Amino acid sequence: MAARMWKSRAGGAVRLVAAFAVLATPPLLLAGTIGNPLPSWPVDWTRVVEAVQVGLVPPSVWVNVLAGAAWAAWAVLVGMLAIEVVAVARNRPSPTGVPGWIRHLAQALVAAVITLAGPGQHAQALGDRTEAPILVWAAPALHTDGASWLESQPDPRGRIVTVAEGDSWGGFAADVVGDASLGPELRAANLGRQVGYGDTISESTAFVEPGWQLMIPTRLDSSPREDAAVPAEPAGAARDDADLQTWEVKEGDHFWGIAEATLTESWGSVPTATEIAPYWLDLIQSNRDRLRSPGDPDLIYPGQELVLPASPVAAEGESAATGSASSEGDTRDAESQPVAGDEGPAGASATEAGTQGAPSDARSPGPVESADVPSPVAPAHSAQADGWRAAIEGGASPDSQEEAASAEQEDGTRTALGVPTGLAAGVAAASILAAGVIATLRWRRRTLLQQRAPGMRLPTPLPDTDAEIARLDAGAVPEETLDDLASLLASIPLDVHPVLVRITDDGEVTLLFDERGVLPEPPPPWTLADDGSDGPVGWQARMGDRGPERSFGLPLLVTLGRSGTSTVLANIGAMGTLALEGPPSEVCRRLRAMSLDLATSRVSFPVEIAITGDERLASLDRVRLIEDPSGEVEQALAEVGEVFIDDRIPRLLVCHHGTVPPEIPDELVGMVGVVAAGAASVGTWLLELDDEHTGRLRLPDGGTVRLALPDIDPELLDDELARLDEPANLEPAEPPDELARVAADPSSNGQLTHRSAPDTEPAWCEVRLLGAVEVIRDGARVEGLTPGTLEMLVYLATHRQGVTKERLDDVIWAGTAARPGSQRVTSALTKLRKILGDGPDGQPLVPRRSGDEPIVLSQHLGTDLDRAFAHLAVARDLPAELRIQEMTAALEFIRGEPLEGHAYSWATDICQRAIVQLQDAALEVARACREARDLDGAEMAIEQGLKLLDPNGWLYLERAQLARLRGRPEQPPRIFEQYRRKLADDADEIAGTVATPPPEIELAFRELMAGA
Repeated sequence: MAARMWKSRAGGAVRLVAAFAVLATPPLLLAGTIGNPLPSWPVDWTRVVEAVQVGLVPPSVWVNVLAGAAWAAWAVLVGMLAIEVVAVARNRPSPTGVPGWIRHLAQALVAAVITLAGPGQHAQALGDRTEAPILVWAAPALHTDGASWLESQPDPRGRIVTVAEGDSWGGFAADVVGDASLGPELRAANLGRQVGYGDTISESTAFVEPGWQLMIPTRLDSSPREDAAVPAEPAGAARDDADLQTWEVKEGDHFWGIAEATLTESWGSVPTATEIAPYWLDLIQSNRDRLRSPGDPDLIYPGQELVLPASPVAAEGESAATGSASSEGDTRDAESQPVAGDEGPAGASATEAGTQGAPSDARSPGPVESADVPSPVAPAHSAQADGWRAAIEGGASPDSQEEAASAEQEDGTRTALGVPTGLAAGVAAASILAAGVIATLRWRRRTLLQQRAPGMRLPTPLPDTDAEIARLDAGAVPEETLDDLASLLASIPLDVHPVLVRITDDGEVTLLFDERGVLPEPPPPWTLADDGSDGPVGWQARMGDRGPERSFGLPLLVTLGRSGTSTVLANIGAMGTLALEGPPSEVCRRLRAMSLDLATSRVSFPVEIAITGDERLASLDRVRLIEDPSGEVEQALAEVGEVFIDDRIPRLLVCHHGTVPPEIPDELVGMVGVVAAGAASVGTWLLELDDEHTGRLRLPDGGTVRLALPDIDPELLDDELARLDEPANLEPAEPPDELARVAADPSSNGQLTHRSAPDTEPAWCEVRLLGAVEVIRDGARVEGLTPGTLEMLVYLATHRQGVTKERLDDVIWAGTAARPGSQRVTSALTKLRKILGDGPDGQPLVPRRSGDEPIVLSQHLGTDLDRAFAHLAVARDLPAELRIQEMTAALEFIRGEPLEGHAYSWATDICQRAIVQLQDAALEVARACREARDLDGAEMAIEQGLKLLDPNGWLYLERAQLARLRGRPEQPPRIFEQYRRKLADDADEIAGTVATPPPEIELAFRELMAGA
């Protein structure tokens, strides 16, 4: 340890000297080569002016000017560095405007000084806090041993250390790992993690705070200190509070009272002390990681947010006895005591409580049984088959299944792969597939909106389509995860062809090879994953690992299904042929799902899908309908010797019933694959479909693996994609007054009603949707809304006719089953009611309800979209001048794209209607102002319209006409080119598709430019 300490100090001294040398080099060079750049004094300004006028300024003068600028820049940087060093040394946030590299240099300087001074004691028990605590009393004779939580928990990523006193990242690194230069790497390892008290590490986090729980990666922690307290990171540290029951501590709160209030709300009756005690203990244990003094649950502080564990179900007798106690008259103030019977019947039976909040769509299956359960019809297989199964199932052992089931209870959390926990197995199986489908749908909708003619709108999604898209959207992995996966697959050498890819929920990627020969050593970042059994040889890496780009990845990769906690994908190019057997309708459906998967894939190289024997999916850019699959093989063979491999197009041949699949020669391995209906030949991979939800992958050695198949309706999605493929499918837009009546009248139940005049006055509390979503209450912005509660508020605000609790659960948690006995809708509504508070009439803005009453917001809460539509409705019947005034008033609400930054699948139609109505209004105002020679008013209308969706060809055309009126004939061609570039910027780069200007827009621009 002493040698390591002196080595660290020597390194700190070297870094400190190097930093000062870098800082001193510029002034020394300037002084030695140029000298004093300032002119002699006094300056003869007459000679200066004459020299400038005749162009005879000596070169030395320009050199001195540049030298003076260099001195000034150096002085500014040194000043900024000094300010940042002081901020880091004093544990203060970085001043605004300081570049990131200056912050890192300042932290390195402080870290070097700390290293020279010797490590401190920053990773011990929690230090004292300055806040005045709330003294909490405990129930008598009820104690628990809370020491076990302090024990170190094994974690393959590293260990968790609790910070005792504030420090810079460099100082913390010097103490914990003995090297202050690793401070930036420690911060990078904790980016995005919640580390305590609601704090999340970001790039701007310049110092560490007492009480934070930071992860020390194993790769940096070569000799962890044995005496450091290493409490494990709680499983729920990153949960979305909107998806859990939570409690914000108020002055006077204590754990016993919180437990009693929570059970009262959940059961609808006041529990006894005997019933409270077990839940009270569970409540304390669930919040050990949130206590500022973890060993003392008697100290909680105002503003802390506690997690409420799922409350036990009330006994039947009590439930029946209190079932009628859920009337509004029995409610009490939610700030001190949750309301009995609020948000639903208090006397729910055990069966009801166990299923509450589950998805209503019967197509979503429950979690599939462990893959260790053998199929009753599977033949006996050898130990070699067991090796294959073990390699494919990976984490699907009984122990890991129990862990997965436990993890699924934590609603709102996401795995390392980006899949929400708690999803039904079929929805989770479609997570990678869903991302591509959702991206394709959004791109098509956006393109059609850009190309529509004024007065037209996109077709309204059908209800079944909306539900399907919502389910897919809920399970889709994030775009950054797909980028990581595509980058990882591109590091596979071009001549390496794995047959299966297994991705576990914790982000481990395994490639399995159907080979008996010796594979080459895996290149970085891959490592060999051979367990020594008779199963396949594999390579392993983790999501986020990086390596050189060696190929275009695995172009013919399709999702097979879910096995335990792993998603299994097949590389059809390496398999050659994958046969599907089962009921003909299910085989056809699964072939279409695989075609849709590859045609919209975000991780595969652009491919062609050649389909024979079926006419579906023809609207997709990558799909071709063919009659002769053998001809495709011959064409691919002809390309082998003539076309460079990077220019060859991989092909997936999809052969439905009645088609003979072709044989794939060895020369086409990796580039051509077949999925076919019907019996498999000897040695061929086979997927046996049991039903719509489950199947078994039969391996070449006779073994089988049971899979939960991706829950997806390819026919429904194909219909929606086809509707969005042609501008001819556009529909006439609704009159503005009809939109305003439906949006503003909560009693309309979605039907048109007759109102005397829409209300254009602002609501006391307004949810602003036309741009970044924000909530304004009585003129002040509302803070504290989590993503889940914000989505719930936006949904309720845009569905003023009221929604049921079941519908709200299905929308916000689409595809995610609720924990048994959980009250996630109730919890989220209670939190939302608490944050929004009461309206001007003293009543909650989120009113309480009884029984099965729909959830309806207060009349004092509205949206800016309601007001914009109201102005458009008023304008409809007014004279021209007043009409333009009202429409201009509607445009003033626009701050950006509707729901900017929030791609809620259920809000697709709402956003499209807003764009259509307001862009049409912007175009009408711009034309009217142009004709009245109010060019500034016309330009304002165009700018507001383009904030909603850019580009819009008609608004660009109007801008070009304004330029011509201003006497700028060179501008229309530039505006047209700018419009074309905007369309190109919105291209779907992965699918390789680009939108082009509609013919009528291009013709109008040509005529305008010819006339100019």
